[in-house]
Amino acid sequence: EKAGSLQYIATVTGRGYRFVAPVHAGPAAHVVPESRFVAGPSNLPPSMATIVGRAADIADIHDALAVERVLAIVGAGGIGKTTVAVAVAERFAARVRDGAWFVDLSSLADPTLVPNAIAEAIGLKTRAATAMADRRDHRCERNRRLVLDNGEQLIEAAACCAQQILADGRGVRILATSREP
Repeated sequence: EKAGSLQYIATVTGRGYRFVAPVHAGPAAHVVPESRFVAGPSNLPPSMATIVGRAADIADIHDALAVERVLAIVGAGGIGKTTVAVAVAERFAARVRDGAWFVDLSSLADPTLVPNAIAEAIGLKTRAATAMADRRDHRCERNRRLVLDNGEQLIEAAACCAQQILADGRGVRILATSREP
């Protein structure tokens, strides 16, 4: 057959698509799983699976977050933003005095609850009305990493909180994930 004439996908009426190209088995690839042990204070979610093909991304983001105080991983849903962010935070958890903390913003609809979600994630007992002030007192000299996950529906509130956290805590670094820049 001439180059470019192979058909890979066929439309099956009433059913969708089907992969139709010939498949040939080759030697198995050797996959080296990344370490997923978290040492140090954290509330990071447990590892769900071995991360394959993201080692360079994780290393690049880790190195960048060592220099920058805030970074965002932005992309479509389901591409692994959270998985990569947690893997980066795991690398920091044992190296920073106050650990790495995960804040899931996906279930929040009310932007006024963002400060509470952050305070709760870091283990700070607070009331809604004083969450920002309580967090400020708690974090002034903290050295920690925060993952603000899935904040696109609350992007302004999350950005405002992140800005205030960075202003109040010189040792804090934030890694955010979002579908929106």
